[in-house]
Amino acid sequence: TAATFDITNSNSYSIHYSCPEQYEINTEDEDVNNYLVCHKVDIWALGCLISYLFTGIVPWTNKCSNNVMRIQNALVKKIAFPIPDKWFPIDDLTKSRLIKILELCLKTSYKERINSKGLKKLILALFFDKDFDSTLLEMKNIESEYFR
Repeated sequence: TAATFDITNSNSYSIHYSCPEQYEINTEDEDVNNYLVCHKVDIWALGCLISYLFTGIVPWTNKCSNNVMRIQNALVKKIAFPIPDKWFPIDDLTKSRLIKILELCLKTSYKERINSKGLKKLILALFFDKDFDSTLLEMKNIESEYFR
């Protein structure tokens, strides 16, 4: 098991980067040990990290303070991740594109969350391709390849 950096200095794990499915028991498929946790937890955590890197705000602290029970409650209820309003100085176009990426990384349903192939394509388009919006539209048209 890989260690997780915990920004709250807890000895266990960082609730700030946990995703909703980590608090959900799967009653339909016993092949996953009754939990819905898959590789998409890493996409969620990366979305949280991207948010932190560009805003300087620890995930959830702008909505739930630093109260672990409030954060867990929001995750159990699948409340959408609160993308902060305050960002470090970056141009509006890059900010709007990053918000689109965050929205795809932070879908409360892991089935709707972007996969690593789709995320890689969007990040490459963000930094190396001027046609980000066309890339995003193309990906949504062939959704299954980038969201399973």
